[in-house]
Amino acid sequence: MTHGERATFAAQLPRLMATQGVSQSELARRSGVTRQTVSRIVQGHTTPGAATVRVLAAALGVDPGAVSLGLGGD
Repeated sequence: MTHGERATFAAQLPRLMATQGVSQSELARRSGVTRQTVSRIVQGHTTPGAATVRVLAAALGVDPGAVSLGLGGD
């Protein structure tokens, strides 16, 4: 997964969370990623690594590749 694909996933994360009604705290609990890390990704302060993208996508039940390509992940 390229940096650009990870950045696209990060940019789509707030929309994915909102669509599912998932808070940052809930996403952190589901994924095992700290709430602080989720917050930094959502705010655009950091780009997640490939492993983080995979666990966040799994926690939201979306395909990380589809989201990374801007296809929505549905």
